[in-house]
Amino acid sequence: MAGPTGCMLAGDRMAERDDEVELGWLRGEYERLRGCDPFTVLGVDVLSDADSVRSAFLGLTKRFHPTRFALGSDDVRLYANELFLEIRGAYKQVAETDGRERWQKKLSPRLPVVPAPAAGSAPAATVSARPVVQQAAAPSVPAASGPRAPSSVAAAPSRAPLPAPAPRITAPAPRITAPSQQVNPQAVEAARLRTDREQRFEQGTAQMLRGAHAAARELFQQIAIEEPQNRKYKEKLHIVLGYVHQDAGHHDEAKREFELVLRLAPESLEAKKALEQLGEKIKDGKRKLGLFSRLLGR
Repeated sequence: MAGPTGCMLAGDRMAERDDEVELGWLRGEYERLRGCDPFTVLGVDVLSDADSVRSAFLGLTKRFHPTRFALGSDDVRLYANELFLEIRGAYKQVAETDGRERWQKKLSPRLPVVPAPAAGSAPAATVSARPVVQQAAAPSVPAASGPRAPSSVAAAPSRAPLPAPAPRITAPAPRITAPSQQVNPQAVEAARLRTDREQRFEQGTAQMLRGAHAAARELFQQIAIEEPQNRKYKEKLHIVLGYVHQDAGHHDEAKREFELVLRLAPESLEAKKALEQLGEKIKDGKRKLGLFSRLLGR
């Protein structure tokens, strides 16, 4: 992520500053890294260890921390802040061993392993052929002693006994065992974290509607750091920051936050409504100030 030539960051000793070049550089880096995996954002290999990940994050922090762009234009500060949120969010996801291993498995999928047959399942039954029953030969009957019958009378032929019916062999029905459903613990944990973030998001939205803008800001900041690629979380964070500035009477800062949301999401109705309400509040303040000045005769 080398900086552009002729671009002066805050703290660099250069003769002049080119905001257009600096803005183009920051915008290009932000568009390139938005939506990428944490290893790509940090510029390290997928199999990097904790020390390599931390070293890369510290190096990027020195180069892209928003304080280095404090002297730039509004757009420069906007993209510098968004880019640093991407970098910090990527580091949060892979700083710990569990998160790093989860991303490594996700980015390096292995071929599915065919599961071994479950214990106790019966093998496929084989039906043996029906056995051939060998017919027994008829026993020879010895000739009876005494006078023979006349030759003109034929002896009744001896009938062989009928063979016994072949035994019927039935094979046992094969035992069908359903494959065991393996639960992926990483997927379960990821689903739990998403549900937890959504619950905190709803809690922060409710606090913002009640006017507890400072408490809502803490929730939205934490959620945006955990999932920096989620545009909904970013928009809500900048809107609640605008309300915090508005409560403190810093109307210019509040307007800047609302306009930032519209630059990121021009269709945001919530930001448009907040800007309208802020404009009405500023006009009302000016009217009251003018009336107070007329009462004092100024």
